[in-house]
Amino acid sequence: MIRKQKKNSNSKASFNKRGQIGTDILIFMLILFIFGITMIITSFIGVNISNELIDDNMINSSPEAVETLEIVRDDFPTLWDNLYLMILVLLWIGMLVTSFLIDTHPLFFYISLIVVIILLVVGVWMGNAFLEIAQDAEFSGVTNSFPKMMWIANNWLIVIMVISFTTMLALYAKGNFG
Repeated sequence: MIRKQKKNSNSKASFNKRGQIGTDILIFMLILFIFGITMIITSFIGVNISNELIDDNMINSSPEAVETLEIVRDDFPTLWDNLYLMILVLLWIGMLVTSFLIDTHPLFFYISLIVVIILLVVGVWMGNAFLEIAQDAEFSGVTNSFPKMMWIANNWLIVIMVISFTTMLALYAKGNFG
């Protein structure tokens, strides 16, 4: 005998994720903002430490150590710049896939549109704050090593708009397949 299991509406495992595009986009922006600032500060500290070690007499006597420090100092920003772009793309793909898999009612579209517009205003603030930190005189030598991240920061609003509206498209423009 096959029994149908009842859905327990009080179960903690039954999260209702319908129409909550706002929290996804806010988390997306926070991850990119915090990771970008962390990369700039870490790179700044790493470059300064590498330069101090290269100038040190103990390490300066070993050409292999100086060469290794110069390679690490010069390759570190490129690695992090590519990692930043990869995180952006993978988070975007993850949001699109999960948005496509969630069943939503079209009524939530209007609510989501209002929330996305509010988040775009917050995104403008975050983009300006990111650029203000990144373009500080202290970090000017370091931020030149992050061309992809700085392009994203300069076009923060456009990037967030594209990600928001493609996610909304995946969330609401699918047919009813079941």
